[in-house]
Amino acid sequence: MSLRPRTSLTMGTSQIFELRRQELANDKDEDKKRRGQGLEERK
Repeated sequence: MSLRPRTSLTMGTSQIFELRRQELANDKDEDKKRRGQGLEERK
């Protein structure tokens, strides 16, 4: 997880939750791109 400990002190929990949700969405997009490019590139 890329969230730094001090962000939880300066940001509201709702903002942190939104950040995490966006990160998860980005991860899914990355997976789709990798699958679209073909599994051969993962060797």
